[in-house]
Amino acid sequence: MKRAVMFFAAMFFAFGLPFSAAQAAETVEAGPIWNQQDAEKKCPSVCEKRGGWTGHWWTTVQGKMSVCQCKGTSSPAAIGIPAKGVYFKLQNLQSKSWIYSNSDGRFNHYRGGTYSDQYWTMIPGTGRYQGYFKLENAQSKRWIYSNSDGRFNHYRGGDFSDQYWKIVEGQGTRQGYFKLENYQSKKWIYSNSDGRFSHYRGGDYDDQYWTFIYKAQCVTDIQLTASNTKTPRPGPKGYTRLGYWDVDGGGSKGTDGSTGHWMMALYANTEKSLTGNSSCVTDVQLRASSSENPPKCPAGYKQIGYWDVDAGGSHGTDGSTGHWMMAMYANTAAISSGTQCVTDVQLTASNTGTPRPGPKGYTHIGDWDVDAGGSKGTDGSTGHWRMALYANKAAISAPKSTPQFSCEDKRSCGTMDSCEEAYYHLNTCGNKKLDHDNDSVPCETICPDDQ
Repeated sequence: MKRAVMFFAAMFFAFGLPFSAAQAAETVEAGPIWNQQDAEKKCPSVCEKRGGWTGHWWTTVQGKMSVCQCKGTSSPAAIGIPAKGVYFKLQNLQSKSWIYSNSDGRFNHYRGGTYSDQYWTMIPGTGRYQGYFKLENAQSKRWIYSNSDGRFNHYRGGDFSDQYWKIVEGQGTRQGYFKLENYQSKKWIYSNSDGRFSHYRGGDYDDQYWTFIYKAQCVTDIQLTASNTKTPRPGPKGYTRLGYWDVDGGGSKGTDGSTGHWMMALYANTEKSLTGNSSCVTDVQLRASSSENPPKCPAGYKQIGYWDVDAGGSHGTDGSTGHWMMAMYANTAAISSGTQCVTDVQLTASNTGTPRPGPKGYTHIGDWDVDAGGSKGTDGSTGHWRMALYANKAAISAPKSTPQFSCEDKRSCGTMDSCEEAYYHLNTCGNKKLDHDNDSVPCETICPDDQ
């Protein structure tokens, strides 16, 4: 039976959100919060220096940790912050070099071919490090640190303040770029065209600004499963479960044909080693309906599944609203040069009528009212009221096969077959003779200085 929340839901939608969409809402850990009365005591002080409390909170770890939603003190970032597990290069605005961290201990910047030691992922901080991130390398598994005593390097182990960084966005001609500011030293990472790579506090220069160059990875498939028990039905082998939610009694259907009246779960397959024949999910859509029939499928899309929502209402991607049935659809296409692919999908759960915000920079796909049996989001959030879906996109190109080079056979620019091979011999083999003017660019007849 649907919960008797229609009156409250109507009031919520009539008066709208308690804070402006132009504000950058942020969540702050507050320890365990046991009920609304307890939240009203704790959250105002937690959010005192963060623009004030929005009136919303939810539990992230049952009995151990809850968060308060603060209004925030600045406008939302124009730069999308990649979620943990999404890999990217950090490319400098001035030098065009990438930061790398190798398992053999090398830590530096480099401009040339693409290697696994150039890819990073962001590990979000918690508690006093809320809003900061560790930068973890895909190959070495080390983190970049900047200490107040002047040390700047990479390291694996412990959990120290000098390992945490925050995004400081650029303005004007540097829009779309950002500085990386360390929590402890307050210094910024810089990479100069003259070869210098270090950390520094002061001034405002192009060599301090960076951008994300995403790895060729994308969501290749998403699947829903339905269950008649409180245990989510497993997804396909190798897929990652993004979350699950309690559905109402009107029935649901999964991608695999499973049906149920209890629990729905969402799974995704993410491919990190794309080939020229790879396809990706280019778009995910939600549609809401006030009838027992699933909403109409967008042209060219495939229905992933549908489920019965609770009485508090739901919101589809296209602006559709309803109190009965929600359906999910996806579009898939072969990857060509610059294809806009979904790189990540996230679910959030909330104990209030307000959807919990998704990762910074992600697009809100839709939200729906869940039944009282409990739900869980990708980020570990739990709730008994509202579930929301978010997605991140990036331009992906089908990768070319990686050339195999050797340090043994070639010594001069005249023997190089490509610019990438020249960079390999300069940076990996240490053949400094290829860089006659010491500007970190080898064989300039085949590697133009402005590449």
